[in-house]
Amino acid sequence: LRHGSIQSVTAWDPVENAPRHSVIANEYIKTMACCAVGARRGALPTKALFLGLGAGTLPSLLLHENADYVAVELDGGAAELAREYLGLEGVDVRIGDALDHASIAPGTYDLIALDVYDDTNNVPRPFCDRAFADGIANALADDGVFVANFHVGSADEDARADRAARAYQSAFGALLAAP
Repeated sequence: LRHGSIQSVTAWDPVENAPRHSVIANEYIKTMACCAVGARRGALPTKALFLGLGAGTLPSLLLHENADYVAVELDGGAAELAREYLGLEGVDVRIGDALDHASIAPGTYDLIALDVYDDTNNVPRPFCDRAFADGIANALADDGVFVANFHVGSADEDARADRAARAYQSAFGALLAAP
């Protein structure tokens, strides 16, 4: 529970006493995963960067034996909980500000996923700007995919999502939005 809302739900296997990463309760995680894999024509990403880790649900869902996954998470406590209590494995977690992803996790990626929120449970404004979008475009492989999670519904949330959409479209040329 964070900012008054459930951030992630992980099913637990009582026989194995371990999380069941393939059972996802959060619709937004399913949507992000489907968009990422669908845009890659069904291929799981080999090299992925997750900006915002939280419970590690999305990387855990997409993880496979040839994966090279990196996550940048601001909250070291969240990363520790994901590893210790939710069984996060196979992801190189780096603690830092996702805005600094180019220096924290340099390289190019098949997938970059954005799922970051501030203390008001909104995507921080710098993630909605063209400078951030350009940095993402520079970090994507030629056939790479960028997916982002934005809340909508209030005037402020809608304005942030619209601002980000304009910035991302300017940087990438094409933009698809999923409800």
